[in-house]
Amino acid sequence: GYGGAKLTDLVYYIRRIADPHQCGAIVLFIDNDITGDSTDRSPEEILTLFRQTIRQVRKDHPKTPVFWIEVTPTPLRWNYWEEISEANRQISEFCSKTRNLDFIPTSQKFIGSDGKPVVDYFQKDNLHLNPTGYKLWSECIKSELEKRLPHL
Repeated sequence: GYGGAKLTDLVYYIRRIADPHQCGAIVLFIDNDITGDSTDRSPEEILTLFRQTIRQVRKDHPKTPVFWIEVTPTPLRWNYWEEISEANRQISEFCSKTRNLDFIPTSQKFIGSDGKPVVDYFQKDNLHLNPTGYKLWSECIKSELEKRLPHL
């Protein structure tokens, strides 16, 4: 993993990252495609890039379980949550129809009773998770992986 990645980066580098390895599973997370910048991708473009990534993965890992971690709502990017949420929905739907491809939901754990992201889970920049947020996030991911890969 590395910070600041976009799906265009992942499409380009995924074979270099994944192909040399004998993977029991592949877990992917990218959250920089909708940030409020003029270069933002639409949810449809994000789905297209995600599908291209999966096609690349399948060249050398045709049966390996692949997991996509949902983009988590953050206070900093809350104004763009509608678009981010739509991209999440489209990827989730695609995953539900594709063998050995699973969507790991996380967003509901990070939204408070007021319907907004819980700021206590984030660093002062309101973008990156703090230790409490990472603990919750990792619990979400681990729980879903254990459900689908009980041999781990």
